Amino acid sequence: MHQPNLRDRASRRYATYELSEEFIQFVDSEMLPHVELPGRYKQAEKQTILRHAAHNLILAGLPGRVVADGRTSNEERQRKGVWDALKAAGFATLHLGSEASGKVTRYAATGKLLALRHHWKLRMLEDTELARNSELSAPTSRALVYLHTGKVDAFTGAPLPEEERRQPLAFREHIAAVAQRGPDGRADPRAIGHGMDYFRAKEDTIESINRSNLEHSWAATCAHEDGTSTTFQPNVCLRQIHVGTFFEAARLYSFGELSGQNLSKDVRRTIRIDGAPVAEFDFSGMHPRILYCRAGHQVEGDPYKPEAVLPGVAPTAQLDGPNVPVRKFLKRCLNACLNARGGRSAVHSSISNKLRRLPNTRLLLEREVGGVAGLVDRLLEVHAPIARYFFTGIGMELMTQDGVVMLAIMRAHRDAGKPALPIHDSVVCRASDAEFTRAIMAEVYLRLLAHQPVINRVF
Repeated sequence: MHQPNLRDRASRRYATYELSEEFIQFVDSEMLPHVELPGRYKQAEKQTILRHAAHNLILAGLPGRVVADGRTSNEERQRKGVWDALKAAGFATLHLGSEASGKVTRYAATGKLLALRHHWKLRMLEDTELARNSELSAPTSRALVYLHTGKVDAFTGAPLPEEERRQPLAFREHIAAVAQRGPDGRADPRAIGHGMDYFRAKEDTIESINRSNLEHSWAATCAHEDGTSTTFQPNVCLRQIHVGTFFEAARLYSFGELSGQNLSKDVRRTIRIDGAPVAEFDFSGMHPRILYCRAGHQVEGDPYKPEAVLPGVAPTAQLDGPNVPVRKFLKRCLNACLNARGGRSAVHSSISNKLRRLPNTRLLLEREVGGVAGLVDRLLEVHAPIARYFFTGIGMELMTQDGVVMLAIMRAHRDAGKPALPIHDSVVCRASDAEFTRAIMAEVYLRLLAHQPVINRVF
């Protein structure tokens, strides 16, 4: 199993969550006796910080990430003493990494800490209960179906002020705002009722899929730098998230720090369902393929066309490390062109931001196409049949379509009693169910999108 270098690991900012009683008891009985907290005062407060720091370390460490914490505010300075105590006890190790700026420090869980449990159960670490927003006047993001404002006004397309972005929207009020009007100009109560019934049924569907998946055991394994490995239960429960208004994006997302969808490909390979190995299948180039077919053009080969965008550059070249090969970078750039609503300037800004952490890729682009503007020109040229969709924000519509496809695939797995984890345009299943999963993916895609998919086996 690949053992990632600590410097290369993704990080998550320190955060506090409600801790389960089981986790508190674990820290107090198995960690606290070995940690010498600084000073003699405020020991109870420092013990609370210790519990949360341990929680952060474990949640980050199991999927191979690290915790980033500052040391400038009073709260951060108080935590630093606890971090130092955890390091001294051998439960944490320090590494500045690429994020070090004199103000942020990264901490990683050690094998000693993660080995305190042979198998980490999800219920001990995270709350997986999801609410029904159809029943709440004050909606929550931890819900089976979640509607939030997104980043732009759903009706005008104008950017929302920062404080209004990604804010929960109440179902009934939003349905009333878009419902058919009656003779008096008000929202028809029957239309509101039908809308609420629809989303109650959608909540039932998501809940039944989650319940079906949880009837099976899920385990993943993450390797550590010291040669040890840890097994944990990933969170495979799903939410359906709508952005701005109902039916926009409407994708399925797992959630939490142990989200099954957020696991790296290396960790996903290690998943065992009921003790059995897994397979993963993905729809190759789903979004550009949909657009090419809509434009009446057959796609030959890779729909992202990396060889045509950068001739002579191997799509698999890893100029800035293994996480961003050239093809993956060009895929992100094409998606930026399809997702942006603010014209070329928004795309230039998005790509430039990506290049800040990819110095070798930036130099390659300057040499081959003259920089970001030249890359966008090349993308427009190479993808001429679908260039009319660039800078239109059509990416949101494409996400909606792939969300509909994946929900239908998950319903089919539920009905067959077969566990599966969707990852936007791919599906993880038991290897023994590979033939079933591939056939269902092909059938659903063809039925809903009216053209043949290309399905690849990832592993």
